[in-house]
Amino acid sequence: TFSTRAEVAWTPVDASSTDATSYSLLFRRKGSDGGWTEVRIDDLSVSTYQLDDLTRNTTYEVAIRLEYVDGKYGPPSTSFLFTTNNLKTLERDDQTLFIIIGCICG
Repeated sequence: TFSTRAEVAWTPVDASSTDATSYSLLFRRKGSDGGWTEVRIDDLSVSTYQLDDLTRNTTYEVAIRLEYVDGKYGPPSTSFLFTTNNLKTLERDDQTLFIIIGCICG
């Protein structure tokens, strides 16, 4: 059985200068008619998350947004595409808050 995962990283916000309480990491298969899968991360000092049990050779879309003390969300970042495969790559998009550190298949 193959296990495919991707580690997502982003630049953390300065918790002392925002009323944000958590991150909302969103991901889905590219072209999916379904909604986003959401992962809530309550610690603003966290800057990485590992997505597990992804499908091999599949393109995913990922974005991140902040949740604020009033329960409202900020706008999501521009979504970023990555494809699971046997390459271990570093891809960066400075226009958003996150990078894909690598996809690990095996």
